[in-house]
Amino acid sequence: MGICLRVIGNISLLPLDFQQSIKDAVKATEQNKKLIVNIVLSYTSHDEITYAIETILKQDGELKDEDINEKLLEQNLYISKPLDMIVRTSGETRLSDILMWQQKNCIIYFETALWPQLTYTDFFKHLLCYQLTQRKSQIQ
Repeated sequence: MGICLRVIGNISLLPLDFQQSIKDAVKATEQNKKLIVNIVLSYTSHDEITYAIETILKQDGELKDEDINEKLLEQNLYISKPLDMIVRTSGETRLSDILMWQQKNCIIYFETALWPQLTYTDFFKHLLCYQLTQRKSQIQ
């Protein structure tokens, strides 16, 4: 169907067989370009930003003051581009430290169903909500 699956977070905290299943699914879909679906597991924004800073500090070469900026940090995050939409499942109406850096101008949809219960109908409902919100913001 052209969907590229990405899993974001510290998957090393998950059972080994589940880690392998995740790696297999990501590898099998990495060339797909129609839609990118990011699944967030075992993740916090604090951990992601800490990871980005650690990655920057481990890079070869000496950092100068002028090298340190938002762009450098963004390049070292799990997801370096802003998101279009977040679907928050389970009926929670809080973001729980999920992708705080990337959600600038992002549409957030709060879903009452749990992740495994989501259907194609739910998915298309979220896409329709996104399209309507995008159209409304373009009119204003």
